[in-house]
Amino acid sequence: MIQHNICCCFALLALNILAVITLPQTCHDLAQYDKCSSNPLCACLHSVSSNDSGICAFRWTTCSELDACTINTHLCFQPNHICVHHPDCQNQPLCYPLSMTTADLCPTISETTTPTSSFSTGTDDVELCLTATWSTQGITVAGGKGFGDKLDQLADPYGIFLDDNDTIYIADRSNHRIVMWEQGAIVGQWLAGYKEDNARSMSLNMPQDLVVDQNGTMHISDGGNYRVVRWNRGAQEGEVIVDHIQAVGIAQDNTGSIYVSEYADGRITKWSKNNDDQLFGQVIATKLRQSNFIFVDRDRSVYSTGYMAHRIVKIIEGVEEPLVVAGQSDKSGHDLHQLTFPTGVFVDHQGTIYVADTDNHRIVRWPKGATSGILIVGEHGRGSASDQLTHPSDLFLDRQGNLYVTDTLNNRVQKFLIDKSSCHSKSK
Repeated sequence: MIQHNICCCFALLALNILAVITLPQTCHDLAQYDKCSSNPLCACLHSVSSNDSGICAFRWTTCSELDACTINTHLCFQPNHICVHHPDCQNQPLCYPLSMTTADLCPTISETTTPTSSFSTGTDDVELCLTATWSTQGITVAGGKGFGDKLDQLADPYGIFLDDNDTIYIADRSNHRIVMWEQGAIVGQWLAGYKEDNARSMSLNMPQDLVVDQNGTMHISDGGNYRVVRWNRGAQEGEVIVDHIQAVGIAQDNTGSIYVSEYADGRITKWSKNNDDQLFGQVIATKLRQSNFIFVDRDRSVYSTGYMAHRIVKIIEGVEEPLVVAGQSDKSGHDLHQLTFPTGVFVDHQGTIYVADTDNHRIVRWPKGATSGILIVGEHGRGSASDQLTHPSDLFLDRQGNLYVTDTLNNRVQKFLIDKSSCHSKSK
């Protein structure tokens, strides 16, 4: 009778435990760390009893926060944890929190999802009329807590990229890493480069810029190491694809080819795969006087910021001579027909050019064919207030037309909301 009561007690205890356990997202017939979710930061972590199934979990939980499972029984004493393999942290099985496996965090991949192009300018679905304006008061969406290497800080952020979910990817230059900030996040997430608790990760040295495709694969201009690195989604290590090149700006066209600006040589090279799947380079522009960031549009025209030439040029495929499209005077200055050491460039669907006019501490907009720019941000000059910038380096527009700027020497990314009310009123 006593034994029966004990069994009943254990059964009731087990039922109570099961009642509060979070049900994990599972993965089947997948290799360790294979893609299992529409969130590229989730991966399959194998169960201790299987080599092809386990949980679909957010992969980048800090290793030092994970406790080892019991040696023989592979149990976890913490509530809502499950024992899995995670060899990037250690060989012994670890207890993983089920809170990192929820459907909200790691949604399943829809079998009916239509494949999309790997190329996006970020403004394909929005018409930005010429009378649209932006708020002069920026919202800090990444960093802004001083120069530092914590995940809520940035150190000289440089290049920026937004994916189709408006997730922000940043070349955190002086931290020698790439970090990601989701919309509304108060802290970033490590993706590539230096990581204090992972000495095995490939070292980046002053990464300048990056582009991210629909698979979450990053191409990074690893400027201080004179190379271009490909970093697959969820990988702990990158792969060098172009070496011995002073890479700064990087972009990708709708065929998957990679374009790289070479600052000192003043040229732009295009890297494509041949029929044997081997990468080969082609010089498409030279004598650009310190080409900095670049942008490639849907016609595969390349827009290049001439840092020392104080202008933007457009390189049209098949046309030998670049066309000057912004910064007409070829001399630095503060007037709106001039630029001073421009760095970042973005072009919308209508061919309007947006420039990070770095040493003028402002963002200007040049309509197609214009001989002068329109000031968006920076009327009050250099500073750290919400309506000021200090040496902005790069910029990006999301699908709604909101403007994101790497405010480099303020160690933050600022978001400026678009106002399209004038567009609507004009169309009535």
